[in-house]
Amino acid sequence: MIDRTANLTDSQPFEWLPLTEPYTALNGLTVVPVSNQTELMSLGIHFNNALKNLHREFSYECTLGVMQIVKILGCDDRVLHCASIRCHKNEAFAEAFRAYANINESTNVSDALEEWLESVNAGEIPSSLHLGKSSFVTVEHIPSALPRI
Repeated sequence: MIDRTANLTDSQPFEWLPLTEPYTALNGLTVVPVSNQTELMSLGIHFNNALKNLHREFSYECTLGVMQIVKILGCDDRVLHCASIRCHKNEAFAEAFRAYANINESTNVSDALEEWLESVNAGEIPSSLHLGKSSFVTVEHIPSALPRI
């Protein structure tokens, strides 16, 4: 069994591969995958939500490939919302979608996130991770990506 809390006391901030590069949706909003603990903590402070206190635990799950976190930026680059993304049966989906004090999303933000998720799931945009059965997997850990001898 994997001890998911083994490295939670390390002083070094966690970093991980983001699922994709930033993606600008047709409505002009941009979905930006977060790739480090410092940014997660900043999002939690900005939104006054659970990330403020649980950024280390969420970061650790991101390093394990259990989840990804994205922020959604407005046309003026202002952070509007954030979402946790999980993988199930080789498809990414939004698990939680929150803004200030965990308020639910607006329609425009939801549209941008859904467009990004559809593009990720269809393989229409480059991804640094593979969508596995229940987690995100780095490409070098996929047997079919290894050179054949």
